[in-house]
Amino acid sequence: MVLLIAPHLIGDGISAAHGEIFRGVAMPSLLLPFAIDADACAALRARLADAGTEPFWIADRGRYRHNGDFRIDELWTELRALAVAIVGASLEVIGGRWQIFSHGDYALVRDDAHTRPAGRHLELLLDVSAAASGEAEVMYSDGTSVLAVPQWPGMLALIDRPPAVSRFERPVTVRSNGLDVVRLRLSLV
Repeated sequence: MVLLIAPHLIGDGISAAHGEIFRGVAMPSLLLPFAIDADACAALRARLADAGTEPFWIADRGRYRHNGDFRIDELWTELRALAVAIVGASLEVIGGRWQIFSHGDYALVRDDAHTRPAGRHLELLLDVSAAASGEAEVMYSDGTSVLAVPQWPGMLALIDRPPAVSRFERPVTVRSNGLDVVRLRLSLV
């Protein structure tokens, strides 16, 4: 099996250290830059392009393209194993959704309310974009603190999502020079 996750993120001592960081912040979360390399990002984008996406646009929720059915078993398996090692608990993937954001696209908190699983879950967010936009952050808030996940190719974020933690995605603007922001979001319980 070809590993998609960077080798520097795999190992008991490394996972334990990441677990301490995850649990040690007000809103349990962890950002792992360079979780996958540029070649893996390109291969995942190509596979998503082959699978296709559907447009979504409801003004008070968001505008983007998505695919909630496309699954890459080896990636799901690796991401799940990494999450289990970091949080130290048994987890199963209950859903996955690919999203593509182009110039002017966005997703509001109201969209999160319609697309997230009920109850507490762990969310994994993997950016497989071709480049960094310098914008288009994913924002999480529990009403008292905010976590901004930067848009960066290869960035993997793990976020504990109790019902009180909401999410919205900042828009891709003209400054992105036509870049499509491509992300995979996995939900685990």
